[in-house]
Amino acid sequence: MINSKIRKFIAIISIAIFAFGVFSIESFASVNEDVQKQNKPFIVIIKGKNNIEAYKKAGLIPTRNGIVSSKIDKLDENITGQTGSKGTNPPTSTWDLNNSSYNFSYSMSNYVYTNYKYYPYAADCSIYQDITPNTIQKLKIDYYLGTNNSHLGTLFNDYIDDDIAIGLGNLDIAKTYYFKYSSPNGTSISGSGTIY
Repeated sequence: MINSKIRKFIAIISIAIFAFGVFSIESFASVNEDVQKQNKPFIVIIKGKNNIEAYKKAGLIPTRNGIVSSKIDKLDENITGQTGSKGTNPPTSTWDLNNSSYNFSYSMSNYVYTNYKYYPYAADCSIYQDITPNTIQKLKIDYYLGTNNSHLGTLFNDYIDDDIAIGLGNLDIAKTYYFKYSSPNGTSISGSGTIY
């Protein structure tokens, strides 16, 4: 008698879990299809160096091996008039992420723009960033359309104390996009990153 009640309970729980799993997968799939139909970008955020490595190893975020740039640009709001450095003005030059990644370091208490407007990686219509903060900090990242400098949204606005990977997907590969990094608290923050 007890065994049959336990079996019925397990069967009911199993059916409920299966139904919830199917519903969740179908809901995610329909949301994903809706996003693609509307040509809206989507954002992926992974926090923590170990998590990022696990996601890359599992193939859930790209690694893009073989296209690493050795150049490192400094994004510093206090540097002006130097080639390769950007401050408070939107970029005018372009960088094709299909040819190589882009490495940078940042230092600010207000905001800085990236040095370039980026063409997305064509294979998956995305732009990813790996960012390593030098200290615990609040970082905000906004993204813009390169053709008319229109603000498209905020990618990230949170405290970080470890590496983060941020992906922006479902992008138009014929258009360019750029980023504005800011310190919402007005405190001095710094770190480094790669855009790929």
